Amino acid sequence: MKPIEINLSNFICIQIINKIVEFKILPLQYRLSLGLISKWIFKALSNSSILGTMIIHNVGYINDEEMMEISTHIKSPWCMIKRVRELNTMYTFDILEQQHHIDFISNMSLDVEELSLLGPLQYVLPITTVNYPSLKRLKLKVWLELVKFPIDQFPLITHLTIHINSNYYVQYLISLLDHLKDTLEHLNIVGLLDTSPSTETLYNYLSQYKVNQLRTLRINVFEKSYFQAIVKQTQMRSLVSLTCTNNDVDSVLEILEVNHVMQYLYVVVQSIEQFNKLVLLLNERPSLTSLKISGYKQKDYKSPLLMYIQDLEIFSCDVMINELLHCNSLPESHIRSLFVQPRDINQLISFQGFIEVNNINLTSLRISINYSNEMVLDLENISWAISQHPTLVNLYLTFPRFQKNVPQKLIKHLHLSPSLQYIGLNLKVFKGASKFLSISTPFQLVSNEFSFYLFIRNGLNYDQGPTNSWISTIYKAFTSFYNKWSPI
Repeated sequence: MKPIEINLSNFICIQIINKIVEFKILPLQYRLSLGLISKWIFKALSNSSILGTMIIHNVGYINDEEMMEISTHIKSPWCMIKRVRELNTMYTFDILEQQHHIDFISNMSLDVEELSLLGPLQYVLPITTVNYPSLKRLKLKVWLELVKFPIDQFPLITHLTIHINSNYYVQYLISLLDHLKDTLEHLNIVGLLDTSPSTETLYNYLSQYKVNQLRTLRINVFEKSYFQAIVKQTQMRSLVSLTCTNNDVDSVLEILEVNHVMQYLYVVVQSIEQFNKLVLLLNERPSLTSLKISGYKQKDYKSPLLMYIQDLEIFSCDVMINELLHCNSLPESHIRSLFVQPRDINQLISFQGFIEVNNINLTSLRISINYSNEMVLDLENISWAISQHPTLVNLYLTFPRFQKNVPQKLIKHLHLSPSLQYIGLNLKVFKGASKFLSISTPFQLVSNEFSFYLFIRNGLNYDQGPTNSWISTIYKAFTSFYNKWSPI
């Protein structure tokens, strides 16, 4: 293939196109259609790995003819996806019993950067540097077959999520972590281990592993207090992400006091004193911009403005929801993304007040409506408040239970929004909901998969569409420009 001509205008154009293509909520068919803008765009996207995600469930059920068709198509000059960057497989015990299935995977494994293997490994392409030279992220379960793979040939990955359900594999895990010591930055160990000498051996090993070098660490094979102890002994200063769902909030506060690089925190607070100290530390940590918080019913929460938090998720903390939203309902709030679960009318009112005031930075909103009959009456007011917000771009609504008229009340005024581009409705509890749902123009339903309904302003216009849709505007501009000036 001829090298792609790069100049400043081409570079800017492909960066914009890439931003659209990597937005996975858009249907794949639409993202692929952007390659039709010009030959140059087609080749540029073909050489990138943005589109290279392949999910193979039970690949053993793909027959020889289908495998040949896929392999031939990938090699075709008319196929835009040339590199498979992400490969997810879920094998079962009765498949992958022939060598040609392994050959099928090996034809695309060289460019794989993210690999997920969540089934038996007997008939899987061995995880070696030769087979996966580009591999950086790996998620797998430890099976007997994995132990047979030579550890010294294991790819030097940076991200590892490993499921271990037997003490028999502890020594293998330790040997693997030793092999990855120079490159591993993110470690997640999942599973169930019995209390035994081998469990103690793993605990002692992890208590000395890569001191202040890991960026994320999650371990749930021990008691949660053990995990906190490991973090405090080895990774207090280096973690950029920390999840603590147990009762050891004081350990989290202790870690925050010495950690100046953390970016994400999930914590469950239990008292007003812990909450107040947490907020004080948050307002001294400019790097910590994402907070997921839960707690128990407490009175007299007094939350100051969260100075640096940009992404806020509030779970199951009835009084705290009201206080956090109220105290951050200020124009100077930096919150760009918000997730809430209003559970009563007071929380709904606090949320409405936040929406009406926070109108500078907020661009993404997710709401899970676990409504009561009293709340239903106020949903139209919420819909109106959202529709009047001047900067909101993405809105995602989840309904844990379905009542025919409830979603319609919440979406009633959304079409009046001057800024909304995407509206997603999650209605898994009611698969026949589509006949009750409609959002007025300019929004159009563009996809309905697994009871997730996606509406986009002006829909997806493959040829020519309204000028006030930013997607169609970019599409038409590039089409016009490259049809005239395409370098190929």
